[in-house]
Amino acid sequence: MKRKEVGELVARLEQRDAAERKARMEEINNELGGGGGGVAVTMMSPCRDAWQPQLASIPENY
Repeated sequence: MKRKEVGELVARLEQRDAAERKARMEEINNELGGGGGGVAVTMMSPCRDAWQPQLASIPENY
């Protein structure tokens, strides 16, 4: 493969990835918004405590 061919392949793959990502976002927005096609989109915020790293408890039996 030549550099030009590799560049074209990468461009096609990036374009396909962007199209798939856009389709997934539209599907998610339709599910969240009820499929009405309106502007209202429900934003889900993650629970802050759920995303914090947690250490395992250490037994104090010494």
